[in-house]
Amino acid sequence: MKLINESRKLHRLSNPAWQSPIILAVLLLTGLAHQAVAQTWTLTNAWFNTNGIGHIATGGLTRGLAYSVLANQVFVSTRNTANTGTIDVFDGTSGALLSGTNIMNGNVGVDQVGVGDDGILYGAPLTTTLNTGSGAFQLLSWSNWTNTGPNIAYQSTNASDPLILLPGTKRVGDTLAVTGAGTNTLILATVAGTGTLCTNFLLLHTLDGVTFSSTIVTVTTLPSTGGSELGICFYTNNTFLVQP
Repeated sequence: MKLINESRKLHRLSNPAWQSPIILAVLLLTGLAHQAVAQTWTLTNAWFNTNGIGHIATGGLTRGLAYSVLANQVFVSTRNTANTGTIDVFDGTSGALLSGTNIMNGNVGVDQVGVGDDGILYGAPLTTTLNTGSGAFQLLSWSNWTNTGPNIAYQSTNASDPLILLPGTKRVGDTLAVTGAGTNTLILATVAGTGTLCTNFLLLHTLDGVTFSSTIVTVTTLPSTGGSELGICFYTNNTFLVQP
């Protein structure tokens, strides 16, 4: 798979509160073959679960998926309403359901989930009507899904927050990516206007590993097929990938 830098430039994000500036670039995935040395990979199913196991459901309700390398556990989020839902936990080896009815205080309408390299679980409820006067995007975290949380790691309620300062009504939380651990944790979410393409990304960073601050990364060269539900993930050398 060939990676093409569509942005043609690096986005340098600097903040006096940071210990060092962060440089991010956006790379778009294309369906072209990788021109480097060919490698062959074989993937097989270790297990699968279907509707009705845990809270896996049809109708677009089950939306988020994340894997904890430290715990060898798979987290699956199902959003019933804006404020209700579940996060199921499955054993990474057998696929057995571990979480029973829900994780601790997990009935909060989480749409997307992610796990840091330190095992911290993050959940983001979808916000579709965020603007200067109303609505708020939250990032929740669980240090241990069995008996603690959630902690409100970030909330866009400050009038000077870069997310709030973006013009118009915003839709945030259709996709989520997490990388790093502790004070090196970075979290990325898509930001789109109502009925418009996604050209902004919310980058969350932390000085203490617990609470996060925001920076907006603007990308104006995404193809017209882009929408609010983009595939995103962190890559190497302070970059992230976007799949429209």
